[in-house]
Amino acid sequence: MLFVFWACSACLLLYWMWFALALIRLRHSGSTPPTEWPGVSVIICFKNEQIHLRETLTAILTQDYPKFEVVAMDDYSEDHSKDIVIEMQDQRIRYLHAKRNAPGKKAALSEAIRNAKYPLCLLTDADCRPASNRWIRSMVRSYLERPGTEIVLGIAPTSQQPGILNMFQRYETTLTAIQYISYARAGIPYMGVGRNLLYLRKLFLDKGFASDATSVISGDDDLFVQFAANKKNTAINTDPEAFVYSPGKADLFSFLRQKSRHVSTSVYYSHLHKILLGMFSFIQLAWFIFLVLLIMSDILTGFQALIILVLKWLVQMTLFIPASRVLKTRKMQVFFPLLDLCMMAYYIVMPWTLFKTRKQW
Repeated sequence: MLFVFWACSACLLLYWMWFALALIRLRHSGSTPPTEWPGVSVIICFKNEQIHLRETLTAILTQDYPKFEVVAMDDYSEDHSKDIVIEMQDQRIRYLHAKRNAPGKKAALSEAIRNAKYPLCLLTDADCRPASNRWIRSMVRSYLERPGTEIVLGIAPTSQQPGILNMFQRYETTLTAIQYISYARAGIPYMGVGRNLLYLRKLFLDKGFASDATSVISGDDDLFVQFAANKKNTAINTDPEAFVYSPGKADLFSFLRQKSRHVSTSVYYSHLHKILLGMFSFIQLAWFIFLVLLIMSDILTGFQALIILVLKWLVQMTLFIPASRVLKTRKMQVFFPLLDLCMMAYYIVMPWTLFKTRKQW
């Protein structure tokens, strides 16, 4: 039992060292701006988003970029979302109504991309806010910097609000970003977030969504990246000016329901990604389980276990520093022990939530 515990400790350390190394080596490029910027179609699929839509569209229309359009795809809204789009009266906005009322937004998104007129598609959601008016410019720069790039993975943090639930959502979003950045830098990209994702329209038209995943409600972002991304055609943008913020869920059930939809798509990941991601989650939870078992078996005293636990947190907090710098989450580091314990509870609850949510679907 003691051997398994130390083996879990070693594996956990290797994972966090890998994450830290990937983020330490990230550098923003100072390349010369291009003489000509390609056209960009910003894609927003919305359904009953009258509360957020005006503010989101305003933030996009004030972007400092020479040539872009906003494809506003109405996915059968029943509120006044359409009226808001039309009232804005901006020639750069193209209002479309989805032809097919399908679960999820894959059908609406596919239709929007097919109707886009520019070669680059930049995806976001109707409740998101770019961190600056240089969001489009920064994402396109990442696309242009390296020949052969077809996909740019952006960062989409959760907006800061009071409360422990919001703090945990921000930590979980950060941990997810750390992982997909690290995997992409290792040449094995596995996901991006549809709140901040750029790719070639032609790539989508050629690849589309994997045929065996079209029936899944979620996965319009990560499953496309899983299917179309590789080490040669994928870039990462960690420029704070290109962050896109989205609000967290107001209650725990809504958050778990959202995450269960996201987790359900992971069954369509490659075997390598499922093994690596699954091992990381399993090892984190197993470490705590074996620590408790060692105390119950009198192999460790409570004081010894506490010392080991504190050392674990100190090491992880140290390795978390590069991520906190890149992803602008330094204030969160103070609460790392609490967030780590919350993550263990999350791993325990999530399988039950996933089962219940699937029954509701």
